[in-house]
Amino acid sequence: MLNSNGKKIYFKNMKKYEPVRIELYCELPKQIEELNLISKKLVESERRLSKSQEIGNTGNWELDLATNKIWASREAFLIYGLTSEDGNFPFKDIQMMVVKEDRAKLDNALKLLVENNLKYDVEFKIYNATIKEERYIHSIAELEYDESGKPIRVLGVIHDITMSKKNEDIIKHMAYYDDLTGLPNRVFFFENLKHEIDIIKENGNKIVILYIDMDNFKMINDSLGHAFGDKLLKEAALRLKKCMRECDTIARISGDEFTVLIKNIHSVDESLPIINCILKVFSDSFNIGNSSINMTSSIGASVFPNDGEVAEDLIRSADIAMYKAKNTGKCCYQFFNIGMKHELLRKLNIEVLLRKGITEKEFVLYYQPQFYAKTKELRGFEALLRWNSFELGFLTPAEFIPIAEETGLISIIGEWVIKAACEFSQKISRLYGCNVIMAVNISPIQLKQIDFFDIVTRIIDKSGINPSNLEIEVTENIFIENFDLALQILNDLKNYGVRIALDDFGTGY
Repeated sequence: MLNSNGKKIYFKNMKKYEPVRIELYCELPKQIEELNLISKKLVESERRLSKSQEIGNTGNWELDLATNKIWASREAFLIYGLTSEDGNFPFKDIQMMVVKEDRAKLDNALKLLVENNLKYDVEFKIYNATIKEERYIHSIAELEYDESGKPIRVLGVIHDITMSKKNEDIIKHMAYYDDLTGLPNRVFFFENLKHEIDIIKENGNKIVILYIDMDNFKMINDSLGHAFGDKLLKEAALRLKKCMRECDTIARISGDEFTVLIKNIHSVDESLPIINCILKVFSDSFNIGNSSINMTSSIGASVFPNDGEVAEDLIRSADIAMYKAKNTGKCCYQFFNIGMKHELLRKLNIEVLLRKGITEKEFVLYYQPQFYAKTKELRGFEALLRWNSFELGFLTPAEFIPIAEETGLISIIGEWVIKAACEFSQKISRLYGCNVIMAVNISPIQLKQIDFFDIVTRIIDKSGINPSNLEIEVTENIFIENFDLALQILNDLKNYGVRIALDDFGTGY
């Protein structure tokens, strides 16, 4: 036999003192060592698993289908805001934590998993009254079967998605809400309107869309600054909210433009109190800082299904009606009608044909003589612009000048008018040997051109007329829109010798 040092051991009670080698292998120390190693690995594995669950806000749970007892990992307890003692999940407490609107969804998902082995993948919200905190949880699970194929337990994982939900809400808010006023934005309004249209097709009610524009906001914003304009928009949003019913939707869709969805009404007349309220709250003075501003609003309205069966058409119709309200005199409302659409289409057509009219030289000047009342002597002429469009025929300035101003084409047309008028004045002087004054109407847009003085003086020099033979006619709204620049340019022209006349004085400005 070998002793612990591996040496031979002799037994005296044997007949012969012969060495007997008895080989005994004691496996116990080795097994203990291996068990200790396995235990360490298990502990380390458990530590790593627990740490990974902690980092990932993830826990695991098991439901024993025979006893209906639930075991959960330490991290699962922490996600629910509970302390773990023996790993047994307090099922009733957990159920009560799930918010009421999610309980049925959660129970149904578990039932379908156990009975039909359908996918268990649910999101739900919990509220822990003890710590007064709500959390969002994502849970997935699957069945475990015994050798006979009978389900014996549910193995599940829960993940705390509260942070991602909050980030999702932030992103959603940025996507669907206006950052300045906190109101829903254009995207939200369109989607909400589409949803309401689908609902209303079934119940037969009506929808009224309001398109609201703050009158003269751009002038105030440019004069008092964008910070002041932002405060004005915030205050406007608050006032609009006061006119709305709880079921209505209001949105800021751009700049100083707002839209309102009035739903659940049986008659268009039910929208009139809201419309009149909006006109009223905007007509009251806005007190921003030390300034008091008087504002008004123009409102266009469209009705479903009369003015459109899809969201885009309804908003477009309300927008057209709003511009009609502005052209009517502002501080009023207009309901859409088909005539407005035809008017807009003609306007768009004029805009396209204006460019062609310039290149094709379709504009003509008529010269209306001016006489001194007492002597009947010829004073001069006023140049009157007309457009003989090949497609539309003769158009009056009242129809095409505003469009030319909106598009900026008035600068090109206006320069041509001054040039043609000066050339005509020079021709009259050369043929009849007399100096005649040529009066030319100037658009406020032209006086916003920094180089307008240079344009006029260049034309005068090239035509050869005396500067005093040209008379620039302006209306008083020129000074309202851009007083400083207009006054500087007119003074420069006057000093150059050009006559300045105020036309249409006292027409409401």
